[in-house]
Parts: sequence; structure tokens; C-alpha cells
Amino acid sequence: MRQLFRGRNLRRVATEWGLPYSTLNNYFTKGAKPGLDVVENICNIENVSLEWLITGKQDIKSSPQSSKVDELRSAWSLAFEFMDKHEAETILRILLSGGARGLIRLAEHEASLEEAFMLLPPELKERAINLIDAHVEAKKGASEGREVNSADSLAKEAKRAG
Repeated sequence: MRQLFRGRNLRRVATEWGLPYSTLNNYFTKGAKPGLDVVENICNIENVSLEWLITGKQDIKSSPQSSKVDELRSAWSLAFEFMDKHEAETILRILLSGGARGLIRLAEHEASLEEAFMLLPPELKERAINLIDAHVEAKKGASEGREVNSADSLAKEAKRAG
């Protein structure tokens, strides 16, 4: 039970648990044992399992609240497994710089752009898609051109060093 104090003093804990100070003090100084109703109340207030409080065998972190945190942590890990390195780095950069709210705003902005796109007449949608495709191809071409240029310049360097 003392682990549940978390920096609070005996008097404050007694008040928060709805126990007389002397009763809680007796649990520690005289070895008195709390009744099941008291133990259940403490578990509910401190958000720990009955098993942990009675036996000490279950980790204190397995409370319903931390169980939910563990579920969220697992979900994040799973999401990162399905991302490539660039996607994971980008999300982490956004989270670190703008926090979760920044990421949410970005998603909302993207959703509003999708909604606006869906409202376009079919001919404008097709034109926008063609422009996006052309942009992607241009980026690929520029990237490939740099690779070719750097290979040519390496060959020229090798000849000069020759």
C-alpha cells in the first residue's frame, strides 16, 4: 500500500481514501488488516488491480489506465512497422516540432483538400491529376538526371587522375 502514496503523506492519503488517519496508521504501525471493502475502495481510487494490492504479484502498472496506454503504445509500434523510414521520420519530426495537435491540423487540412478536390468538375479533376502525374515524373527525371550527371563527372575525374 505504501507504494501508492507516491509522495503524499499518510494524512493526505487517509483523506483521499476516505479513511480515518488512525485506521490507516494502524495498518502500518500495528499490522491491522483492511477489510475487503476498504481494499476495493483503494483499488478504485488508485486505479490498481485487486490482485496487485493484495498479493503484490501483479505489476502496479497493469492498472486499467496503464493497460490502455500499453494498447496505444502497441498500436503506434504496429503503425510504424508498416511505414517506410521516410514516413516514420516525417511523422516523428512533425510530432516533435508541432506536437500531436500539429499532426491533427495537418490531417484536417489534407482532408479539407480532398473534399475540395471532390467538388471539382470532372474535367478539372482530370487536369489536376495530369498535372500531379507530370510533377511526379519531372521529379523522377531530375533525380535520375543527377545520378547520370554525377556518374559522368566521376568518370571525368577518373580520367584526369588517370
